[in-house]
Amino acid sequence: PLPRIAAGVIAKDHDNLFSTITINKGYRHGIQVDMPVVGFQDELEGLVGRVVAVGSGTSQVLPLYDPSCQVSARLDESRFEGLTSGQGSDRATLLMRYVKKIATDRIEYGDLVVTAGLGGLYPAGINVGRVRDIRAETYETSLTLEIEPVIDFDRIEYVFALGAAPERPPAASPPAATGSP
Repeated sequence: PLPRIAAGVIAKDHDNLFSTITINKGYRHGIQVDMPVVGFQDELEGLVGRVVAVGSGTSQVLPLYDPSCQVSARLDESRFEGLTSGQGSDRATLLMRYVKKIATDRIEYGDLVVTAGLGGLYPAGINVGRVRDIRAETYETSLTLEIEPVIDFDRIEYVFALGAAPERPPAASPPAATGSP
C-alpha cells in the first residue's frame, strides 16, 4: 500500500471556471503536485482528485467533479474501461465516456467504477463511483455512463494524499568468491 498523508479540508472553491479544495498540508509535510487524493465516507474509500498546487503549509486539490480532472477508469465487475470526468458545478454526477458498446448487456445500475491505473497518475482499484445511468445513442460508437461519486464533496472534511512508494535499495550482490583453486 502507498504511504498516506492525512490532511484536513480548510477551504472549498466551487467556482464555475476552476474548482479547488484546499488542504492543510504542503511540501513541508511531503505533499507533491499530482499526488492522488482519497477520502473515506460511509466506510468506503473514494477518489477525491489530485494535487495541482503545493505551498509550504497548504495545497490545492483539483476535485474529481471538475471537467479538467480526467481519470482512466474501469467497471469493477465487467472490467470494461473508459475515461471519467466531472461536469463542473454538478458535483453529484460524473460522466464515463468511451465505454465499448458491447458492454451494454454487462453493465448494471449500481455497478462500481474504480480507477484503471493507466497513465501512471492514479493507482488501480480506487473507488470512483457507481453507475447511475447508461446512455447508448444509436449514432455513437461507444456508451456514456452517468456515475454517482462515492464521495459526497459537500460533506468532505478529511482526505489522504497518496505518496510515492518508498525507493527500495538494490538487492545486495553475493560476495565475490575468493580463495585459491
